[in-house]
This record gives sequence, structure tokens and C-alpha cells, in this order.
Amino acid sequence: EMCIRDRRDEVLTTDEALAMICRSKSWFYAHCNESDFPKRIYWNNDKQKYFKRDEWLEFCEQHNIEVIRNI
Repeated sequence: EMCIRDRRDEVLTTDEALAMICRSKSWFYAHCNESDFPKRIYWNNDKQKYFKRDEWLEFCEQHNIEVIRNI
């Protein structure tokens, strides 16, 4: 299995995902349990949870959330 450093461009931390849009952490956690919200995963048995980048961008597009910067 590949290590996180090898595939880091495919995943985002919560802070990185939020840095891409104009939303707060409270907004993020309020939407976490919605059925179409991207599931966070533990990548390579690490303690940090990550999102798959493509799932995050798809969620933003579906909900008309403007991506202000691409991390």
C-alpha cells in the first residue's frame, strides 16, 4: 500500500479543504453528517483524517460552493 507522502496530492485535511472555500469550521461540522458530504478517511493508518480531493471538489460543485483557491 502506498504511503501518504506518495499520494498526498489526492487527499486533503479538513483545514486544507476549508482553506479552499469561504466557510467556517462550524459550517463544516454542521454539514459533516449529511448523506452527500464527503466521508473522511484515515489514510494509511495515520491518525489524521483526510478527504479525497476529487470528492470534495465534486461536493463543492454540486452545492455551488465557490472554490477560492486550489490547495
